[in-house]
Amino acid sequence: MYLKKFNSLRAWKQEIQELVFSFSGDENIIIPGGQTPFFLYQNKELNKSFVNIILSDERITTNIERSNYQQIIKNTKLKIQKLCHFPIHDYRDIDLDETSLRISKLKQPLIGVLGLGDDGHYASIFENSREVKSDSKNILKIVKIKYGDLKEFRVSLSENFISKCSTLIFIFKGRGKKKIFEKIENNCKSLRNMPIGKLIESYSGNLKIMYCVND
Repeated sequence: MYLKKFNSLRAWKQEIQELVFSFSGDENIIIPGGQTPFFLYQNKELNKSFVNIILSDERITTNIERSNYQQIIKNTKLKIQKLCHFPIHDYRDIDLDETSLRISKLKQPLIGVLGLGDDGHYASIFENSREVKSDSKNILKIVKIKYGDLKEFRVSLSENFISKCSTLIFIFKGRGKKKIFEKIENNCKSLRNMPIGKLIESYSGNLKIMYCVND
């Protein structure tokens, strides 16, 4: 496991980009939503290096402006694989098998870039989440999450699909996430029940965890 803490946001971005764009050619990539990876979406090299972006997770919401897909398409011309259609009024309206079949026909991504929450969650795999629906290929699942005051349903790539990437890069920043980095660095016992702790124990590929104190 490659574990590194940065003080410089510029150096953090530069090393992440060098790693990501070393996977050039006819490849696909898993990318998270949110603000953290925007510097990747806005880099023109992303369009040259990868064929498809597969989103790590998606909110099930009637407000399309909250969707990871909607945020990303504003910043890249790359082909993005939706995990669901919008607007969504009820998670039961989502055909997971249709989406997983589409994803299964794509070349398996060699690289996954994922964010990391201060509670150790990645994609929408939370310690206290409850799976309410899954597909027959074990690529996707729908979970009901509780995260602070937030309660909602999300579609997420499964641990099984994510772990098939030969390289996983976790990128996160900000002083609020310093504690989770230190838990990983010190291999704390409390990490074992967290999603990131379980992945560290089970994952056999090339794992890189890159944290910047500043944001």
